[in-house]
Amino acid sequence: MIIDSYTNEIKYKLTGHTEYIKQLVWDSDDDWLISGCNAGHIYSWNSKFELYSEDINKLGPDRVDEAKQILSKRIEHQNKVSKINGIQFDDEFDLLITISDDNKLSLLIDHGSETFLDIDLYPLIPT
Repeated sequence: MIIDSYTNEIKYKLTGHTEYIKQLVWDSDDDWLISGCNAGHIYSWNSKFELYSEDINKLGPDRVDEAKQILSKRIEHQNKVSKINGIQFDDEFDLLITISDDNKLSLLIDHGSETFLDIDLYPLIPT
């Protein structure tokens, strides 16, 4: 949920995570909010949160193409083996970096859909 900190009013409800959200980060331009949860899922949300709260076809013809283009850049990554302890995203290189509780540092490309590199950090233990 996105809550107005001045009024405590719920502004938007973003769905997707099935467990507690463990980490939130913004990309370098503050255009995307990236969230990781205890189930190992990572999602990104464009800062135009109204796109998620409405049927995009109701936005009007001039905004539907913009909305579809924005939503096509969304990250949806699921690590079914382990929990995510840390996330970071580099939008210049379209690189999602994750650290999981199985001591792996992963570099993912193409909006988090393809693993580029997995590094076992043992004996280091990321927290």
